[in-house]
Amino acid sequence: MGRRKYWNNTIGERAKQVRNALGLTQIEFVEKLHKLGLTSSQSVISSIEKNNRKPDLEYLIVLAKEFDVDLNWFVAGYTDEEKMTRNLENMFWTSII
Repeated sequence: MGRRKYWNNTIGERAKQVRNALGLTQIEFVEKLHKLGLTSSQSVISSIEKNNRKPDLEYLIVLAKEFDVDLNWFVAGYTDEEKMTRNLENMFWTSII
């Protein structure tokens, strides 16, 4: 098991980090969520990223399953450093290929 790493950012900042790693604008991200069966809007994503709104459970489950996001990292701000680094790199490279 890798070394546990604590991140000093908010759930909104982590949500934005995931979207950016995918190389998507907020609108493109909403379109991707719609294709996965989630109802959302650019204003909802913006509110989450600005920490004005907490993501709901369905949003968290989609991030975990579809984008391979570690829920410990996303919700609590910690994970095994090596795994999260690998996941973010994979999201980035997958999005540009």
